[in-house]
Amino acid sequence: MFTQIRPLLDETKTMTLTIALEGESLRVNLMQKTANGTPLIPLTLLGSAEELDAEFAQAIQHFRATNASVADQLAAFEAEAKAAVEAAKPKPTVKPKPAAPTSATPTKSSPQDPAKPKVKTDIKALF
Repeated sequence: MFTQIRPLLDETKTMTLTIALEGESLRVNLMQKTANGTPLIPLTLLGSAEELDAEFAQAIQHFRATNASVADQLAAFEAEAKAAVEAAKPKPTVKPKPAAPTSATPTKSSPQDPAKPKVKTDIKALF
């Protein structure tokens, strides 16, 4: 059994087993941590000693594959969420500066003062 479990320790580094007798069956709790110390979902198996001898290592391998798949999915989700947050951040905008008037640009002319007559008149000539 331990020769089958040994390769799994390359990935998890730590496995903790708790075995309890329940009637004629054994309850085995397996807790694992990743190489960086993150705990994985625990596994609980209940069976006879013979069943556990025959299937325990295979159950751990299958459970590890499923657990790793969930961890991979979570990592992919976190990467997508981070990218979405970055994409949603407002981008700095540069306001264009108003163009300086050129010689081709017409300038505003001041309207003539309506109080001044357009034609010069000689008031003395009128009388």
